[in-house]
Amino acid sequence: MKEEKISKKLLGKIADKIEQTDAFKHTLNEDGIDSREWNHTYHAFRLFNSIIIYSDFMCRIDNSREFLVYDEQTDTLRDTTELEDEIIREYDDNNYLNENDDLLQFVISRETDNGINRADKLRPIKKVSVKRADIEKSRKIWREVARENKWSNKKTFVQCWIDSKGKVVDSISSSDMTKDVFLDIDHNIIMVDFKD
Repeated sequence: MKEEKISKKLLGKIADKIEQTDAFKHTLNEDGIDSREWNHTYHAFRLFNSIIIYSDFMCRIDNSREFLVYDEQTDTLRDTTELEDEIIREYDDNNYLNENDDLLQFVISRETDNGINRADKLRPIKKVSVKRADIEKSRKIWREVARENKWSNKKTFVQCWIDSKGKVVDSISSSDMTKDVFLDIDHNIIMVDFKD
């Protein structure tokens, strides 16, 4: 499915709307969570003749995904209806929307000041080239850990830290992960361009 790209100007308007939501403000005020342990991304994409906002919050104590709809006619951001939410979740389960190169758009920019998390303006996600074999090497290590500890998940997902040259410098996994996550060495979520 090839959808029309969202312009930078429109993304800016959507980002302004997101920053006014309670969910975004709550992320700014996360207490007791080290900034290295959480990531909150927002992805905007056209789907089913609408602009859908995918809010993806991941940390060691909570993983959640929520969806919003941006109405271009009224310039408003709203929650999805029950039916919309069900349809989008089912579509995401099969298509991994937040991993699609054409769909990933922006993420909260974090800085740490005296141990306090502060989220600044939403910024574009950067892309790094990495060898797929390097990711799979990390996955193999964690798959063995999963087997030894009898994790119930069918697939082993990993969180990898990747430097600017595309080298995997560290990785973790856990039994409750539902997807792979890629971060730069400053703990910002990145997109990866796999080199086979």
